[in-house]
Amino acid sequence: MARERRKRERAALGPLRKLLVAPTTLQRYGKQLRGFFEWRRGWRRPPIRTIRQLDLEMAERIEMFWEEGEPKSWAGDLISGAQHYLSFTRRRLPECWRLFGAWNRHELPNRAPPMDRDLTLALAGHFWRAGFRRTAVLVLLAHHGYLRTGEALQLQCQQVVVGRDGRGIISLGKTKGRRIEMVTIDDPLLGRVAKLVLGEMQPGERVCDFPEAGFRAEFQRGLEELGVGDLGYKPYSLRRGGATEDFRMHGSMDRACIRGRWRPSSSARIYIAEGLEMYARLQRSAAVEQRVRDAGEMWRRLGRAMTG
Repeated sequence: MARERRKRERAALGPLRKLLVAPTTLQRYGKQLRGFFEWRRGWRRPPIRTIRQLDLEMAERIEMFWEEGEPKSWAGDLISGAQHYLSFTRRRLPECWRLFGAWNRHELPNRAPPMDRDLTLALAGHFWRAGFRRTAVLVLLAHHGYLRTGEALQLQCQQVVVGRDGRGIISLGKTKGRRIEMVTIDDPLLGRVAKLVLGEMQPGERVCDFPEAGFRAEFQRGLEELGVGDLGYKPYSLRRGGATEDFRMHGSMDRACIRGRWRPSSSARIYIAEGLEMYARLQRSAAVEQRVRDAGEMWRRLGRAMTG
């Protein structure tokens, strides 16, 4: 019986080869590999005969990415895609890796600044006033639980479970690390508001009111309404800000690692240290700061009124 059960479970998961890399990552790999071979055809290059030739031509493509201002992730996806689909190239693309290493050393990453709690509350208020109550709650859950953008946008209502006391969990299923993960909700006011709003939904419904592009557009509109549209905040700022703000409050790296689901802890230390530094450098005018605080306080009053 146990053997039959295992067979059924494994059949549902699919072949092992398809479990090596997440589907969305495979899509990125495929896009860059197709682009590479289309680029070769455009230049009528002769067939590739050796791994050395492949390495040099891919390195040429990476140089083109650099010169034309393309994101570094394109170069990484091209190399990783080649190594995934052509496993015999593993550790045999030295020129590509040399160029990628030089790119890492000489171009600082353009990281999204962390979003503090007041701004998160104010942004949630923007969504609420616009009639997108579920997305308002999602913004707060993403900040509170350090959710990655993809996790937040794909979150379904039944994944958020809240008890009578306002505490609960966000069940994330299998995430980036291919592990089954969850994060606790330990803000009772947020938990009670989430329970009320999401309780109106049907199982299987996504919490977000928008497709991804629509969410990003409304997110930016909210920032501009608050006067911070030019400061570089992105949806990922919710995760960064949640982690940074939580560490400032509790001072516990262990807590940050658990809630952020980082392994090893050195990743969390770098991540939070960068967030703290960016907090110190971010400058908002006194008028903007007051507008953000006022909008945040409006949300707090609304939450208290909703939950009695």
